[in-house]
Formats: sequence, C-alpha cells, structure tokens
Amino acid sequence: MFADPPAASGTNRLKKFCAAAALFSCIAAPLAAQAGSASSASSGALAPGGNARGDLIGALVDSVHGRALADATVTVLGMARHATSGNDGMFRFDSLPAGTYTLSVAHPLLDTLGIDINSRPIVVAPGRVVVVRLSTPSRSSIRESLCAHADAELTPGIAVGRLRDADTGAPAVAASVSLAYTELRVSPTTGVRRISHVRKAAVTADGRYVICGLPARLRGTLQATRGADATAEVAVVLQDDTLLLRSMTLGSASLTRDAVPS
Repeated sequence: MFADPPAASGTNRLKKFCAAAALFSCIAAPLAAQAGSASSASSGALAPGGNARGDLIGALVDSVHGRALADATVTVLGMARHATSGNDGMFRFDSLPAGTYTLSVAHPLLDTLGIDINSRPIVVAPGRVVVVRLSTPSRSSIRESLCAHADAELTPGIAVGRLRDADTGAPAVAASVSLAYTELRVSPTTGVRRISHVRKAAVTADGRYVICGLPARLRGTLQATRGADATAEVAVVLQDDTLLLRSMTLGSASLTRDAVPS
C-alpha cells in the first residue's frame, strides 16, 4: 500500500517550478501540477492593423501527449477577445491595440490536471507581429510535482482527474475515488500469483483526486463514492502510458467520461 502525498508538498513543488519557468506564470490550485513554459519574439513584419495596432500569433503544445493542443480556448485577459486553437495548436489575435497583454488558456486536459495557466505579460508593439509558444507540463514534470515520493522505475503510474456534482457542476467535496486492480507477480518459488489491490484517494476542495505509485501496466476499475451515492465501476487500462486521466460526475445523474485521451 502506498501513501499518497499531502496537499502541501505538491503545492510547494509546484510553486518552485513556477518561479523558475521562463516567460510563464502559474496559478496553482491545491496539488496542481506544474504549468508549462512560453516564449515570445517580435518579428519584423508589419501588421495590417495600422501603426497603433499589432497582431499576436501563438502555438499551443500538449507536452503530455507529444502533440499540438487543439480546441483550447485562449483569452486576452481584460478584453472580450477569445480564440480557439486549431488542430495544429495555432491561434491568432489580429489588430490588437498596442500594449501589454496576458493570455489565459483553458482546456479539458488542464482542468483534469488541476492547472490554471496565464502567460506572463506579452508586449504588442505598433505595426508588429508577436509570436508566442505556450506548452503544458510534461509527464515527468507532472510526476515530479504530484508523486515525487513514488518509485519512477517500479511504480511510475498516476491516476488523476476531477470529480464534480452531477446536479450542480461544483466540486464533489467529501467524496473519494477508488481504483481496484489485479497485479501479476512471477517468482521461481511461488510461480505466478494474482494480487488484488485497492487504492483510494480523497477528493480535494477543488474536486481533484490523485493516486500515485501505480504499475506502468494495469487493468482495473475506477469508482467514486460519497455517502450513499456511487458511480458505476468503470474499466480503466494503463499500458506503459503511466498517466491515467479520468474525470467523473457523482450524484443523481452520475456518469464518467474521459476528459482527454490518457
């Protein structure tokens, strides 16, 4: 049986990472994983909006799955300007008044991991195009932030997600999530043995659960409970992927869903 980390330790590691991240700032919920990094550069091309305006072009990278972060919502804070990243992760804001802006990124992956991401201030100069690149944390960064105590070689697997009330959409506080799975062990003396495990994690105030120290490969079931309410037992699989992402709702309309492919 593994002991899951206290909330404070994960948050402290996150704060240290955020302080060191170049050109990127983080807003950490309790036990939130590290935010990603961003870089910006101003090109010599003239923007079409005139001398008092500039353009901002960006790319979002999903470092968890090694691909572009598609269908994310990017917001210019303080303005009613929103953009959605394409399949290539690209987004664009045309004809922004010259000034300094902060971008906010929202996506189901970030929600499941418990991460809120804001860029550091980006300067849009008159008649210029600014290019930015924003990325999510990598799997290794997530593991270090949430499960630094677990053995990265023997038990690298992590299950993480959000649990919400099915009726209100609010975090399902006072609930817990259990993962039941069977492990195969082979030894010269005892042969092949099937060992059953049940791992349980409390849901935090922001609705998140984290289960550390899982094997890289497992087949099992995930279930959330709160009092007399319970979700169905949902089949889950880890296959050398090390990161299981699963969000659920609990209540009169209980259901489970994959927030993002794990």
